[in-house]
Amino acid sequence: MAAQHMNKLQAPAGKMVFLTDSLSAIQALEAKSTDSTVQKLQRELAQLSEKAEIHLQWIPSHCGIAGNESADVLAKEGSAKEQIYQPLSFQEVKTLIQRKSAVDWKTNTGYDYGKDSLKDLSRTDQVIIFPLCTRHLHRLEISQRVLCQ
Repeated sequence: MAAQHMNKLQAPAGKMVFLTDSLSAIQALEAKSTDSTVQKLQRELAQLSEKAEIHLQWIPSHCGIAGNESADVLAKEGSAKEQIYQPLSFQEVKTLIQRKSAVDWKTNTGYDYGKDSLKDLSRTDQVIIFPLCTRHLHRLEISQRVLCQ
C-alpha cells in the first residue's frame, strides 16, 4: 500500500526505505510469485525503482519505532473488518505447509532429532528407524503421523 501511495504522489527521486514487521511479506516480494496481490506490489515497487533506490527493511514488531505502533493499530482495525476470501493455489498451500514444518522442526524441543539419539542402536535398527524419525514416511504419504512415536 505504501508503494502504491508513493506512486500516486509521484514521489521525488532518491532513496526510499519501506519498513515492515512482516518478514514473510519481504520474502514473498523477493521471490517469483503466482499470487496476484504479491505480483501487484512487485509491479508497484518496480515502477518506483525506475526513479528511486528502493530498500525493504524488516523490523521486529512493537519495537518503539515511530509509526510502527500506529501501523499496528491500523492493522488490528483492518483485521476486524470483513475479510475477502481469495482461494490459495496449490503452490501457495504447499509453501505455507513447508514454512510451518520448518518452524515446527526448529522450535520443537520436546524431541531429540540428533544422530546421538540413535547411537545405542545397531546399524540395522538405525537404518530402519531413521526414515521414521525424519518424517520420510509422512512425506511419502505412507503414514499419517508426522512424528516418530
